[in-house]
Amino acid sequence: MRNLKSAATVSAVSLTLAAGLGIVGAQNASAVELYNKDGTKFEFTAEIGAGVFHNTEDFTAAARDNVSWSEGYAIMGFKAEQALDANWTAFGAFTGVVNGVRGQGDPIGSSIGNESGGQVQDAYAGLSWKAGPEGGASAKLSGGRQKWVLGDGFLIAGDQPTGGRGFGEQYNEDGGYYLNPRRVFSQTAILSVETGTPFRFDAFYIESEKGYNGQRSIAGGSIDYVDPTYGTIGVTYIRGIDIEKPGFVLAPATSASEDMDLYSVHGNTSLGIKDFGLAFTYANEQSDATATHNGLDAWAFYISPSYTFSSAMWTPTVYYRYASFSGDDVNTAANEGYDPLFYGATGWNTWFIGEIAANYSGPFSQNANVHSIGLKTAPNIDLGIGKLTGLSGYLNIYSLREPEAFVGFTANAGPNATSSYFGTELAVYAEMQLFENLYVAPLYSVLFPGSGYESAYGQSDNVHNFQLSAILTY
Repeated sequence: MRNLKSAATVSAVSLTLAAGLGIVGAQNASAVELYNKDGTKFEFTAEIGAGVFHNTEDFTAAARDNVSWSEGYAIMGFKAEQALDANWTAFGAFTGVVNGVRGQGDPIGSSIGNESGGQVQDAYAGLSWKAGPEGGASAKLSGGRQKWVLGDGFLIAGDQPTGGRGFGEQYNEDGGYYLNPRRVFSQTAILSVETGTPFRFDAFYIESEKGYNGQRSIAGGSIDYVDPTYGTIGVTYIRGIDIEKPGFVLAPATSASEDMDLYSVHGNTSLGIKDFGLAFTYANEQSDATATHNGLDAWAFYISPSYTFSSAMWTPTVYYRYASFSGDDVNTAANEGYDPLFYGATGWNTWFIGEIAANYSGPFSQNANVHSIGLKTAPNIDLGIGKLTGLSGYLNIYSLREPEAFVGFTANAGPNATSSYFGTELAVYAEMQLFENLYVAPLYSVLFPGSGYESAYGQSDNVHNFQLSAILTY
């Protein structure tokens, strides 16, 4: 079954699949303690983020040669805890967010460059229980508006994207496509249990309020076996429950995922080898044909070995990852295009694989094979006002599994890709922790187009991306 064809539709589908990176290397927010006595704790918390961006290609109908824009946000509010007895604690949080965009808007046109606004962000409460000493049995139940990450974020890592007015009011959240400040789910019920044995599990219900995601809901569970020496192996099941407002940005795979069954196995291990790591996930998605869609038969997986030179200067880690996401076979009735659900960024070059490819041009986490080679370092160099904590980079090679199912979306785009090799992206970035609470990350990336990109976009110019992101937490 063919994907949607209009330029606006394909552009918006890309937004559904790609946005929400955020500043992935930033430290977790600390808090200002306002009160702490007799088991009652009350804190003020804040996260203020900003970024400036420049891209030499515009992936909208305007087809400008260069696009420059800025994004900013502030999330502020309160967190509270109340000890009920030696084992039980009640907790909750309430925050608000203001966010906006200035300049020309992002290169895919989700924002036009002068959006701003605000809303309630976190609004959740819960109970936690622990049997006794650290490492024993414990449980945590929470519900409400909150961000939640399942495992390494391959399937669920918060809600995204935060678009502007570029595609209409149904999708407008006042802008912030790259930083994705409005990242919480509109409703959640999350139960996490540590059994005090090698087994742990999560059960969850999640609703999205975003037009890009059709205001859809899912539920599921995950069971892990954790060995302190060799690592973790686990399985996940997710059921697609409902799509409230399917819109023009929904790809056929997403439409078919309303009654989807997803089965996944995941793991990570050292194989008992010091400084070695091996991580993997496989996911399979199935749904039957109905009156509104032709069914879903899709899959995705990745495997990633890594090695850390722990005794070397700057403690470098090298990694390789092969990730593959099924694409739609246009010669069949069912849709084979993988639905990436609520995937997100849990580190640079994780599930937004690359900067230009994952955010602007595609291929996104569907219809793609991606080879990644990366180097991460931790130099810890004193800069006087803080430290240089990272100097890293990666090389990604992209190919299309089903070239005829990929459609470009610039003004002069061709109708379909005609070659599987899409291109190669190279990125380098630095990470700095300044004044203890300020994280700063400059990044440069360049996409070298392949024949698949050239046939889809009608051009072969290299695409350059420059950005500087920062986040202040307290």
